[in-house]
Amino acid sequence: MLKTHRRRQKIVLLRTVSLAAILGMGVISPALAQETQAPTAQPAPQSSTNTTPTTANRQSEPVAPEDILKDITVTGRRSRSLAGGNMIAQREPETTSSVDAHAINQRMALAGPLQIIASVPGVATGQSDPYGLAQRSFIYLRGLPATELGWIVEGVPAVDQAFFLPYSETFVDPENLAGITVIPGSSRITDPVQNGLGGEIVLTARNPADEFGGRVAYSHGSYDANRAFARIDTGELGASGVKAFVSGSYTSGGTFNLPGLSNRIHVDSKIEKDFAGTGKSTLFISYSDWKSVRSNTVSLAQFRADEASGDFTVGNYQPTFVPGLTTNYYKLNIYRRKNILLSWDNEVDINDRLSVHVVPYYHWTRSNSPGQTSINPNSLFNGVNPVQINTAGFLVVNGTIPAMSNSYQNEFDAGVNAYAKYDVTNSNQLLIGYWHDYWHLTAQNNLTPVDAFGNSPNVWAQDPLYSTTGAVIAGLNYKMHTNVDVISIGDQQKLLDDKLTIDIGVRYFRESLSGINLAPGPQANFAATFHRFLPRATISYDVTPNMQVYGNVITSERPPVPINIYPNTYSVATGKIAQLAAVNTPPETAVGEELGYRFHNNIVTADIAVFNKSIKNRQITASAILNGAGVSTTLIAGDETVRGVSAELALAPIFGFSPYVNGQYLDAKTKQNFFNGVDYLPTDGKVVPASPKYTATLGLNYVNGKFFGNVLYRYTSSQFSTLMNDQKMPSYGIIDLGIGYNLPSFMGKDSSIRLNMTNIANKPYLGVLSAATPNAVATKGINGTTFAAATPLYTLSSPRSILVTLALGF
Repeated sequence: MLKTHRRRQKIVLLRTVSLAAILGMGVISPALAQETQAPTAQPAPQSSTNTTPTTANRQSEPVAPEDILKDITVTGRRSRSLAGGNMIAQREPETTSSVDAHAINQRMALAGPLQIIASVPGVATGQSDPYGLAQRSFIYLRGLPATELGWIVEGVPAVDQAFFLPYSETFVDPENLAGITVIPGSSRITDPVQNGLGGEIVLTARNPADEFGGRVAYSHGSYDANRAFARIDTGELGASGVKAFVSGSYTSGGTFNLPGLSNRIHVDSKIEKDFAGTGKSTLFISYSDWKSVRSNTVSLAQFRADEASGDFTVGNYQPTFVPGLTTNYYKLNIYRRKNILLSWDNEVDINDRLSVHVVPYYHWTRSNSPGQTSINPNSLFNGVNPVQINTAGFLVVNGTIPAMSNSYQNEFDAGVNAYAKYDVTNSNQLLIGYWHDYWHLTAQNNLTPVDAFGNSPNVWAQDPLYSTTGAVIAGLNYKMHTNVDVISIGDQQKLLDDKLTIDIGVRYFRESLSGINLAPGPQANFAATFHRFLPRATISYDVTPNMQVYGNVITSERPPVPINIYPNTYSVATGKIAQLAAVNTPPETAVGEELGYRFHNNIVTADIAVFNKSIKNRQITASAILNGAGVSTTLIAGDETVRGVSAELALAPIFGFSPYVNGQYLDAKTKQNFFNGVDYLPTDGKVVPASPKYTATLGLNYVNGKFFGNVLYRYTSSQFSTLMNDQKMPSYGIIDLGIGYNLPSFMGKDSSIRLNMTNIANKPYLGVLSAATPNAVATKGINGTTFAAATPLYTLSSPRSILVTLALGF
């Protein structure tokens, strides 16, 4: 009877998986696979494996970081979690670092993913506010920016494919995170990532609880910060194997140098069906509605002047609107974004040797990143065509019309990632995978005249300015779509009583892009296609159950950023081309190597790695202004090398204190001269911008009965901001502090009150490079042409913030 019942469950689950595939993309190729290894020590309840390693092998067995994090969250077993969750003992054959839910729950309740992983080795981040509400958020990993990093949320490729930027504030509320994993230097073989040349960041959401319960929390703090959060867990519904949670939050907060409040509404939901040992199916949905009152980027000269005067509002967006005088009103620069992310994760064990994993997904985004401009009715163009407008009813000041210049986008991507793993023998495993992704974008830079108070009639660019012939006047107006197809094949062999593990594999990557330019001009449509084989090999050896050495050689690529490369854009004031399409731009490619050593016992955990990466055709994302709206552009920097050493160490608690330290030495160099189409800048041998030579984190976690606390010191050395190395961003070090008390049980399960402080020195600082330039000082090229100076821009990070959070569980 039991066998019959399980057989029926398998049939139901197989039908579910088949339906998932059909909904996602039609027909999927069979036999698909992943590079992650068989489950291991402290197996999570959601693991679908039918075998458990022996106790002697548990510490040395590889395991996916997501499974470790879920296991810690669900079971509470923390033998692999160290220093209050700031470090996890890893066994994968790549450099890997994770922050678990315990550490996240001690951080500031409004912290976004970038702030959470700021303590991870090699990470340099900067935000203009302390609460993850500002759109001015940047990350660099081993000197490579967010556009080079893949982001995975519950199996979904979560980056905005127009820019390859994550907008990670919209993904998952921190209370719902089991943890975040950072894989610098590479992405895993079957993860649905197309821009992971610099690494991969994986957000793992908690699973629904087995029992009914819930959690509510309220936070209040500096800059009018307020946050309310509530979650309900259904627990298992009868004996059905079904459980779920749903949560919602509202967050608002300001900045230290602007009026107005940013806010975000967010909803997470996860439903899980366990098929009694034969597999499981999980549906995850998140929704965000985000309004960001963003600060302007600053130059180094402006920062120095503000620092001397103590007034950091100078050079920022203007707080009031005066017709004819105000040129950069803050309300006309408010960023807005709506986001839906859906993942349907299906796992099934066909038999003891074969398992299949299928993840259909959908990701929709609507955004507007506007700015302020002035329209001259006597010189106005739609694309290259001169146009006329009827000015009746518009505010006209000194012959011009003040307006909001919209940078509006509506996009979605849908796809299926699937893989299978088959145990050919007890020591050999075959992995095969296939990923298909379809992405579609509609983008328009149109104009919306404002009233005498600086108000736009529509903040979503839906009330644009029309010409007298009925055409929307736009400097940017196009549609584009891509199809990505990736086949992954890998084989894993274990030798020497499973102490030695060798993985070899290859990814075949193909992308086709096409679009139509709706703005009148010489470009009617555009297209590009490229494909590449990307081989890889990893090896690890367990010297003892506590000691491991590993190495890898991994090739990778990143396509050009679509919005920066393929369409022509135009000035509405002159009709001239603002961005000339470069459809023949090749993708970036790289070969990376790592050698690492790990040690883990009951007293100390250490992880050290040396790395080297050679990159060809490096493309650096910079910023530009198109008709008053901020847009991104690309500098083709050429070849470069990235080398260095990273280390991470944590100790077991000593009288309640758990120390943690990490650091990185980075040597990133440009390997050829920069060409602007006319002449060459002598950049060969220069340090790559945004590549601090030293980064370090010192942390201390404390637990004593119901009291807990933590302190983190982060240091980032100075870094160049131009290809010519003629301007530097200063070094900085900041201290964050948290203290809390676990409330008595009669006040609820896992209830607490905590106080968090960021940047306790209370000094604004340049947190990160926002936009690199070729040269900050006028420079003669190799052939005698003068390269005009171009000013790098930075994100100004906030002084001290204080937040108090009360959380109650039931």
